Amino acid sequence: MKILIDCFGCDNPKEWTKGIADAINQVDGVEIVAFGDKDFIEDALSGETFDRSRLEIVHTTEMITNDDFPADAIRKKRD
Repeated sequence: MKILIDCFGCDNPKEWTKGIADAINQVDGVEIVAFGDKDFIEDALSGETFDRSRLEIVHTTEMITNDDFPADAIRKKRD
């Protein structure tokens, strides 16, 4: 099972970092795909212990906000 996590715009990174580590450590076969700034995600996860081979980080530079219209976001925000 793959779980996708949006790590952009998070108020409290410690919550999703703990969630990623707990999911990988406690759920057999789970894979995590984290979206956001790669350096930020790696730095936030540096204190957690888990099987890093079950984590994929997809580097993104653009954020879709609540003010964006979905179709416009898909057309204009490619990253």
